[in-house]
Order: sequence, then structure tokens, then C-alpha cells
Amino acid sequence: MASDPEPSQRTLHDTRSTLHRDCVICGEVHPNGLRVKYCVVGEHTVEAEFPCEQAYEGYAGVLHGGIVSALLDGAMANCMLAKGLEAYTVDLRIRFREAVEIGVPAMVRGEWLRQEGPLHLLQATIIQQGRSCASARAKFLEGHPASPTHALPTGAAARDLVKQSRKRLR
Repeated sequence: MASDPEPSQRTLHDTRSTLHRDCVICGEVHPNGLRVKYCVVGEHTVEAEFPCEQAYEGYAGVLHGGIVSALLDGAMANCMLAKGLEAYTVDLRIRFREAVEIGVPAMVRGEWLRQEGPLHLLQATIIQQGRSCASARAKFLEGHPASPTHALPTGAAARDLVKQSRKRLR
């Protein structure tokens, strides 16, 4: 039985308004922001429609890859916010399959997969006209990057953390 997304939607709205209000992707007040409205559609899933306007063009007729990347990252961040958690991206891998066309609306979907301690594994996809054009997998670390709850190690310790998280979060 599917869970009611309404409580998660309220959590997403409240958490985003508090922690992410100035975000260039999903924030409501950023003067140059995209103002993408991610909505909870399942227990671990958010979605948003993006119009793919010409203002975001890279190559002629194609949505800029940086915008594609930001939309995918934003979808995964909103999954975390829907859970009432503040977290930030520590590992992001993107696969571009097809060009995202300008002038054709796209659906951006993010999904929380699982957690291992303070690390969370998520995935996101951009779908346009029924085709998966780009996808991403990312690890998010609970906390805020300016004042992390869990300190990120540096040097050899950082390499060990990534190595261990790859084993645990595949």
C-alpha cells in the first residue's frame, strides 16, 4: 500500500522554506533562481516539471549540461528535505544519454534509495517525451557544508571514506 505523500510534502515545503529558501534551483526568493517546484509523489520520490526554456540553452536546441546537472542534484536534495533532513552532496555521478531539448518540457524525478550512517544514496532522472535523457547517482552527507554535523576527512582519510561508502552504498 502506497503511503500518503501529503505529510512528506508539508515537510518538504517547511524544510525547503527554512533551509533552502535562497537555493538557485528550488528556492522561492533567489532573484535569478529557477524556482523548480519539486513535489512528493511517493514515500521516497519527488518530481518536478521543467520547461526547458531557451534561456537555459547550451548548444543550439539543447539544455545546458550544467542546468541538467543542477536539476538532477536539486531533485535529490529535495528528497532529503522531504525527509526533514539537511544534507549536502559529497559524490555526484551523472550520465548524459540523450540531449535534453529546448522548448520541450521535461520531468525531473529524484529518489532516495538507502542510508548507511550519515551517508544517503539517491538517484535522479530527467525524462523528456518518455525517454530518460540524463540520470545521476549521488551520496549526500547529513548536515550543512559550512558547519557539518559529521566532519568530512581530508587526504587519505577522505579516500578511505569514499572507498568504504562505495562498498556500502552500491
